[in-house]
Amino acid sequence: MRIGELAAAAGVSTRTVRYYHQVGLLPEPERSASGYRVYGMRDLVFLSHARRLVELGLGLDEVRQVLADEEGRDLGEIVASMDAALALQQERLAAQRRRLAELQERVRDGRLALDDLPDPRLVEFFTRVEAAGATGPMARLDRDVLAFIPGTEASRWIAPMLPLLGDEDFTRRLVGMYDEFDRLADADPDDPAVATLVDRILDLLPEESLRALSEHDLVSASGDFVIDAVVEEFTPAQAAAARLLIERTRAPHTVTQEEKEE
Repeated sequence: MRIGELAAAAGVSTRTVRYYHQVGLLPEPERSASGYRVYGMRDLVFLSHARRLVELGLGLDEVRQVLADEEGRDLGEIVASMDAALALQQERLAAQRRRLAELQERVRDGRLALDDLPDPRLVEFFTRVEAAGATGPMARLDRDVLAFIPGTEASRWIAPMLPLLGDEDFTRRLVGMYDEFDRLADADPDDPAVATLVDRILDLLPEESLRALSEHDLVSASGDFVIDAVVEEFTPAQAAAARLLIERTRAPHTVTQEEKEE
């Protein structure tokens, strides 16, 4: 199999495959005489297993350790463990949907509060941010959205900012970021202020937060129906800013000749 065929079979992008090679998660396969990577069934099973483990909420270091432990195992054993992991994922998804149903009811009744956030670090973050003055629509929406996302996912990029909230300049810029997003409500999607705000957000976020955003898909973690509800709250310019931010927080990648020929 070529890399495009492997990625399609495993349900990931070719960029994800290359990123996993880059960080040592997936071993480099043999190459053909023309220099292309050639993958086999074991590569497909390992890549599929890696995707399942990430979906279960494991960090890349944890996934790397699991895959390393399975390097010498029979493929049948690995497939069986993948089936067990999928069953566990289904149980967690069922529990998450029950929580989402409860949270949706609380939103409808106007009863969603800080204590409904799924991780103590998120509660601390938004308590301090609100105390600093971020009380506008975007700050409230950000808080409400994170109530629907598994705490382990959301806290990966929120937690690195907690120590920085003791810095007056950082906190001022963070509150200003929320205020700027609110001011986009009356702007056009092609207003230069959209790209300017995204630049400021990327400049503000610590490296650990950017890395977490590039490695984990918070959109998938929260569920499509939650994202649909969020988009309905955005004006066109705010939606444009959100899309641009998601695009620019993905892992950096340069298109190669091999990619062009896939």
